[in-house]
Amino acid sequence: MAKAHAALAARWQSLPAIHDQIRFGQNPGDDERTRRLKAMSTIVVVAITLLSISMIPEPGRSPFLRWLDLVVISIELHALWYFWRKRSVEALFNALVPGYFAFMTFSMTLNGTAEGDHFALMIIPCAAVVVLGPKRSLKWVGISAVTLIALYVIDPYLPDIRWDLAITPDNPEGLIFQRPGKGIPARIEAEVTMEGTLLLYFMFRSAYIQLTRVREQVEREKAKVDRLMAAVYPPGVVERLKTEHDGMIAEHVPEASVLFADLEGFTRYSETRAPADLITFMDRLFGEFDRLADQHGVEKIKTMGDGYLVAAGLHEASANHAATLCALGADMIRAVDRISRDEGLSLGLRVGVHSGHLVAGVMGRK
Repeated sequence: MAKAHAALAARWQSLPAIHDQIRFGQNPGDDERTRRLKAMSTIVVVAITLLSISMIPEPGRSPFLRWLDLVVISIELHALWYFWRKRSVEALFNALVPGYFAFMTFSMTLNGTAEGDHFALMIIPCAAVVVLGPKRSLKWVGISAVTLIALYVIDPYLPDIRWDLAITPDNPEGLIFQRPGKGIPARIEAEVTMEGTLLLYFMFRSAYIQLTRVREQVEREKAKVDRLMAAVYPPGVVERLKTEHDGMIAEHVPEASVLFADLEGFTRYSETRAPADLITFMDRLFGEFDRLADQHGVEKIKTMGDGYLVAAGLHEASANHAATLCALGADMIRAVDRISRDEGLSLGLRVGVHSGHLVAGVMGRK
């Protein structure tokens, strides 16, 4: 049983993400959250469009109601077309929701609660939270609440209209607003629907705000990790470490140069200094080395005590990688002389450069 669960979990994880399968309305520069939102929006609109289409052939449905079905289908298809054109979920919302909301409001005057139109009015404010944000969605919860109240209040006063296109076996008189089978809500049901709309909205809004804060915190922490990894590894290696969890990263470089430098007189200096002063001095010195490495466009590998390791030509073919490191070494020697004079010290810098083929890799597991 455990093996079956593990196999099922592995298969599930191997499935491509939904936003990688449904690319309708996506832009190449969209971030992952936007692509997910666009994919889910596409699924929702296509689902309600198919539901609307399925209502047309329903037995006993009058020509009048079928024409209304075509109206809402046209609204939904137009919204999908506008979404494809504008590539914006907010544009999709603005193209779909006002017309869809108006249609559902009118449909409730015809059907009451018989076909569940009031649920659409309850859910639209929650969709507004995701697409427009918590603040801008308040308008829609207000509109929904007022509309639901108004529909329950005006229902007894709707005019007695009859139309031949509304005639069905269940509605032989062709009644429009008082047709048989209409779900006329009682007062208590109206109050429960109203309270449910507000409760659902504010619960959804609160959950969305909390999830947004958590996501922002995760993104901040991820940015810290990314900066740390970028300080330790080259960009190409960072991306491979993120995606390749198994296997060793090792590449043969046919021609590159490596510079190693260490301080002369550092042991004698460190014996006479307090640890905090020593670290402050080394931070200043290695900070200057880092600046020079960036200036010359070479890659810092690591520091080892008072040693400093740099490489050139690892990731891009360059004919002058050795000359570049020699120029860097000369600048580092001048930097040590200048900082030593400022500190009243007698320190030197030994620099060695080697050129040839090498293997660059990430070793160990931690």
